[in-house]
Amino acid sequence: METIDMLRDIVSEVNEVCSIVVALTFETIGPSFTGDLLVDSLDEQDEWAFHANRYIALIDSHFDYKHERQGRLEEIHQRRENRIKYRV
Repeated sequence: METIDMLRDIVSEVNEVCSIVVALTFETIGPSFTGDLLVDSLDEQDEWAFHANRYIALIDSHFDYKHERQGRLEEIHQRRENRIKYRV
């Protein structure tokens, strides 16, 4: 029988592996489409499970140069930091 802590560890590891797969998928589809997807679609979706991953946050930060983000960079940086900090 697994304990709650063991199950949490397993879920955390599965989430980490899935995040790596998402990061590799972003690499495969290319920076243009990835940037559009992150900036236009996923920016405002705080409930997206992979926002809390440091790999995805690093990829996301690469697109801070886009003009859609320029007026609210402070807010975006704070949200990104909070998503990682308060990761479950």
